[in-house]
Amino acid sequence: KSAPNSDTLWVHLFLNNHSWIF
Repeated sequence: KSAPNSDTLWVHLFLNNHSWIF
């Protein structure tokens, strides 16, 4: 499974925005 740049960027943003929750 190859994830596009936009997909990886979204994941990074999600992890960064919700990192404080974890």
